[in-house]
Amino acid sequence: MAALAAAHERASIARELHDVVANDVGMIVARAGGARRRERQGDRVSGEVLAAIESLGREALTDMRRMVGVLQSIDDDAAGAAPPGLDQLEELVAKVAAAGTDVRLEVTGDRRPLALPVELNAYRIVQESLTNAMKHASGSPVTVHVDFGPERLRLVVRDLGGRETSASTPGNGLLGMRQRVDLLGGALRTGQVPSGGFVVDCVLPDGAGEVTRDPAAADR
Repeated sequence: MAALAAAHERASIARELHDVVANDVGMIVARAGGARRRERQGDRVSGEVLAAIESLGREALTDMRRMVGVLQSIDDDAAGAAPPGLDQLEELVAKVAAAGTDVRLEVTGDRRPLALPVELNAYRIVQESLTNAMKHASGSPVTVHVDFGPERLRLVVRDLGGRETSASTPGNGLLGMRQRVDLLGGALRTGQVPSGGFVVDCVLPDGAGEVTRDPAAADR
C-alpha cells in the first residue's frame, strides 16, 4: 500500500511539473516569437519586452525549483509555497494576455472556495488549456468560462483556431487533464468544434458529490 501511495504521489507531482513548465515556457516562446515577428517588420524589440521574457524565465525557474524541492522532500520556502487555486485565475489570464494572446475570462455562479484538490486541479486544467491554445491556435482569441454551479464546477476553454490547428491526438497535456479529472470523479470533453477551433469542456464535483459523465448534459 505504501508503494502504491508513493507511486500515485510521484505521478501527481509529474503532472504538476509538466503543467508548470509547459505553461511558463509556452508564454516565453509566445512573447519571444511576437518580438521576432515585429523585428522582421523593422520594429525594434523594446526593453520592456525583454524584461517580460526575463521575468517569465525567472518564474519558470522558481516553479521548477519548487516542484523539484517537493520531489526531494526539501523543507525550504519554495517547497512550502501554497499551491495555486481559482482565486488566481485573473492573474493567470493577465500573464497569458501579456504574452500576446487575446484571452477573456468570464466567471459565473456562486464563486466560493472549493475543496483544495478541486481548486488546484481546476487551475491546472485552465492553465494547460491556455498553453495548448497558445501553441496550437496561435493568434486566435480564447475564452475561459468558469461556472460555479450547485455542487459542481464547470470549465470551458475555447479557441477559434489560428495559424495552426490543435492536434487531434492527445499529447501529455490532454492526457494529464484527463487524469486530473478522473482522479476527482469528474467529466471531460475535448476536441475540434464544427464551427472552428478547439474546446476543453470539463465538469468537476465541488468536493461533496459526483457529476454526470457527459459535460454536455450538465447544467450551464
